[in-house]
Amino acid sequence: VDTILLDCLMYEDDELFAAALALLDRTFGQRRTLIKKFGEVIMLHRSSLPVFDNVATMIADLGYLMFLVRSTEVWGVESKVSGQFNMERYEQCKDCFVKLEKYLYTDSDVIASHDSDIKMGGMGSRASTRPGLLSMTSSRSGSIERADSGGFGAHPSKTKMYDEDFAFSMDGIKRANHDVESPILEMAEMKSETSADSAANNKEEPNERHQNILRAMSLHTTLIAGLSINYNISFEAISTPENKVKSRTMLLDCLGRNLDVLVDFVRGNSANQLIVFKQLPRLKKLLGKLKLPTFSDDFNDEKGEVLKEKVRSKPMRDNGRGQEEEIKLNAEGVIIECLRSNEYLCSEKVPRSLFETFGQLLEQEPDPSTSSLLQFFEIACVPEDTAQFRNQENTIEVMLSERLPRVKACVQSIVGIGELCAAPERICQMLSKTIVQGNATVASLLQADVITMEATLTTLANRIVE
Repeated sequence: VDTILLDCLMYEDDELFAAALALLDRTFGQRRTLIKKFGEVIMLHRSSLPVFDNVATMIADLGYLMFLVRSTEVWGVESKVSGQFNMERYEQCKDCFVKLEKYLYTDSDVIASHDSDIKMGGMGSRASTRPGLLSMTSSRSGSIERADSGGFGAHPSKTKMYDEDFAFSMDGIKRANHDVESPILEMAEMKSETSADSAANNKEEPNERHQNILRAMSLHTTLIAGLSINYNISFEAISTPENKVKSRTMLLDCLGRNLDVLVDFVRGNSANQLIVFKQLPRLKKLLGKLKLPTFSDDFNDEKGEVLKEKVRSKPMRDNGRGQEEEIKLNAEGVIIECLRSNEYLCSEKVPRSLFETFGQLLEQEPDPSTSSLLQFFEIACVPEDTAQFRNQENTIEVMLSERLPRVKACVQSIVGIGELCAAPERICQMLSKTIVQGNATVASLLQADVITMEATLTTLANRIVE
């Protein structure tokens, strides 16, 4: 067949040539695909994992989390159709998000006890500590080889930590002859919980290796599915006003935690950023203020008015330490972290409409100069070393737009026009990003609006004197 296809390439027929070449590429291009897939594999030299104890537990937890986020309208709503609230599933959903955040900020050297039981399907068999493979493109379904007498491929006489020697790790460290458990491993196991808690509480940068492992486990599929949680769905059901408000708070809590994990999942990881930024249309639907539901006639009495006010106010949740905190949907943070240090996305994938959207969000702030949303404009203008001229121009056009009077007044205040904003240095920092590497178009726009370096320095000097 290959000979025939090669012969077809010799004919002066464009369609025949293209068809023959396509079949040859399909035949011999499989190796290229195979090599690509092998490059997307993470190799684990043990099945023990921090926070989750082992790979099998992680697979079980993530699989169950997918079920939970896809069935919120069942367990998170009390009505004649769905039945009563399932608070157990609500707590399980929260616990899994907490574990994911902790895992993302835990050091890879923290090893969970390999003696932990796998709580999957009610079975208590122990996990193997054999080396494992995690494919970047695999689904969560898979098999875990067990090392104890009750598992697959086990040998009754082998009860040691490793059944056979191996000499591979991601760091290139060779290991062999593990007949005796390492005292270092035992010490790591003893302090695994406290180390994990400390790393999660003192957030700096997520563990990139753990981000990659979670990508291999298709966590992004679950988190993206979680973006579709309808926190107002109970107001479409036949239920009491109290249960409708309770359901909304529960589902907002789950959606907020989902977005918090998504922020940590993409932060500083270009591969994860590319995957999640494709969901920009879904993320944009979650930007801004919470959507209010349509209230039924049940809310027309005095008690209903109190519940209406509760819905309109900031939703609160228990932070796990006996205190209440506001529930926030940090979709803005997901978009910002997708763009941070990602020059490709900033130069190729950021639409002009996104600048308008963030400008409108800034306009809703009491004082735009103190808003964290300014990070979007700074990052879009200069994601790394190279300035993005198109984004610089879009930023200035939005900042000086007549449709955003509060934002424009904030920018003009740094040159003495109107009342000075609360944080002029933040505005100066943002504007400096728009003129990096000599963008003449931006400079002319600023000059036309009387925003000059001399006027800015004069305003800042007077602020320092005051």
